[in-house]
Amino acid sequence: MASKTQLAFARQVYAAAVEAKTEIDPAFVTAQAMLETGWGARVIGKANLFGITKGSQWDGDIVMVKTHEYFKTPSQKFKAPDRIVSVCKVAGKNLWYYTVMRAFKDFDSVGDCLKEHERLFQKSGYKDAWPYRKDPFKFAQKICDAVGCKYATDPTYLTTITSIIKTIRRKCV
Repeated sequence: MASKTQLAFARQVYAAAVEAKTEIDPAFVTAQAMLETGWGARVIGKANLFGITKGSQWDGDIVMVKTHEYFKTPSQKFKAPDRIVSVCKVAGKNLWYYTVMRAFKDFDSVGDCLKEHERLFQKSGYKDAWPYRKDPFKFAQKICDAVGCKYATDPTYLTTITSIIKTIRRKCV
């Protein structure tokens, strides 16, 4: 259960998502921000609520952060400035757990971050998910499936974000 401080942060993000008038359901936006930041405990840089990485086109500020990823190969490659810190096989699974120093976008404001978050999901890799952007549960399912881009490498991401969406709908809407 989320604490009062965590719910206050969630309500701020929800209000910002409504105010930004993005096309993605605010409950999904808020739930994803809560999952990616640990309910506000780990905002990246000034205002990166979603763990949006630098990518190849970004020319703004970046911040290097240690993160964890799951891949089905022990030889996953990353482009500089990202670098692998360690790789461990997940017991009993065909997965490898990576610790990686990654470059993340450092947004000047939550509004800028929300706009970039929306642009991310408008890319062609998420075209199967985009039609469901007003249904937070279906949208979450679509970004986690194996069709097009897969948003998260954590195998429990869908279960976790679904639970958080339910909390956001009960406590913030």
